[in-house]
Amino acid sequence: MNVITDEHKINRLLTRGVATVYPTTEKLRELLMSGKRLRLYNGIDPTAPFLHIGHAMQLRKLREFQDLGHEVIMLIGSFTAMIGDPTDKLATRKQLTKQEVLANAATYKKQASKILKFSGDNAAKVMFNDKWLGKMNFGDVMQLASHFTVQQMLERDMFDRRFMGEIECPHCGNVFASNAKIMNKTIRSNPKLADLGVSVPEVSTGITEMWDPKCGKAFLSKEDQEALKKLREEDPKEAPSFLFTKYGRYMRPSKPIYLHEFMYPLMQGYDSVAMDVDLEVGGNDQTFNMLAGRTLMREMKQKEKFVLAISLLTNSEGKKMSKSEGGVIALTDSPEDMFGKIMAMDDSMIAPYFKLATDLEDDEIAAVESAIAGGMNPRDAKMHLAETVVEMYHNKSKAKAAKKHFLQVFSNKEMPDVIPELSLGGRTLTIVEILVEAEFAPSKGEAKRLIEQAGVKIGSEVVNDPMLNVSPRTDEVIVQKGKRFFVKLLP
Repeated sequence: MNVITDEHKINRLLTRGVATVYPTTEKLRELLMSGKRLRLYNGIDPTAPFLHIGHAMQLRKLREFQDLGHEVIMLIGSFTAMIGDPTDKLATRKQLTKQEVLANAATYKKQASKILKFSGDNAAKVMFNDKWLGKMNFGDVMQLASHFTVQQMLERDMFDRRFMGEIECPHCGNVFASNAKIMNKTIRSNPKLADLGVSVPEVSTGITEMWDPKCGKAFLSKEDQEALKKLREEDPKEAPSFLFTKYGRYMRPSKPIYLHEFMYPLMQGYDSVAMDVDLEVGGNDQTFNMLAGRTLMREMKQKEKFVLAISLLTNSEGKKMSKSEGGVIALTDSPEDMFGKIMAMDDSMIAPYFKLATDLEDDEIAAVESAIAGGMNPRDAKMHLAETVVEMYHNKSKAKAAKKHFLQVFSNKEMPDVIPELSLGGRTLTIVEILVEAEFAPSKGEAKRLIEQAGVKIGSEVVNDPMLNVSPRTDEVIVQKGKRFFVKLLP
């Protein structure tokens, strides 16, 4: 297989949507320009039956490598999903059974085929990590664990926060580990906070004043700081009690960290060894796990593994858009749903979404940003974005139809031309049962919550009674959930 070394394509591959490259971008660029064919992968834990735009961003980066002639692997975390990735989790993940994992992954290849080529020249491979992780014995795991320390694991923010407990800043609401040494070190190494005039002395022992490493403000008021200074001069032994009393209202207790969660980075790291890869592509939140693989490759294979971390799509609150955090656009979503979800996004997400979730050229994106800055209605930019994304995962005609549907239902407040039908077969059902059968709600409990939130209508009337019986006899009945979902009930 010939490898393409086009400088422009390689530059785009290494910069568009990329957060960090380990060890360096230049070293990976040099390797790509050498013409060596790389073996690389992206791992996905099947914790839900669908892939989403966040996965697609990483798979699209794999496709760029594939188009240059490199060997790409989509790895299904059929074993690691049963452990549960603790990344960014402040509580232990629910562990899945093997049956649940395989059921979730059943259509992953079909979904990913919207992006990767699984046939023809240089076809992408699909692999499952239970093939090697499931065969490891206790001795193998102990040998693997000997390459890491507990201190290394506790460097991860979510472990540190769960181990030390958390504290919430009274000024900006930032939540972080209540670890004064780490916090003060963060402040001293953060030039932005230095610009704010924050100066924290080296901490040796005992409790010290707390400063938020994000906003740089002291937790104590000026009056409390003066009282503490005086207390330290007159009765130093009472200072810790004073501080604990003041900080107590902002502190959250520690949470358990289970041993199997420490095993996750080891297992993901070993995937690199088992497949003998040159490079791993993953989300920026996976950097610790990917670097664990880099460590194992160096120590077990005497080989340098590169890591390419992709920037994350975040919402207006800075939280990543994921299955667990919400705001997900699934590749299995209908064109109408996909279009509507994008239109519902905050305006601040337009530019990042264009950059990270589409293949538009940089100058086209710059033109959109310039138009918004010049007074263009952000809604128009979102329409362009929504149509672009829907076309990527469906096709051009469906994207145009989704746009028409959105304008008809939302802008003109009309009923869509085509409404799904649900035949009751002569039955009389409660509105709750209908919502579940129409797949408007995953459970009766969720259906009741929708009704309590005034999110359900029959015709133009809002439904208030979850026990309302519905039994169309001759006339059609239209049930609506929210603004975008309709079903026509037939007798």
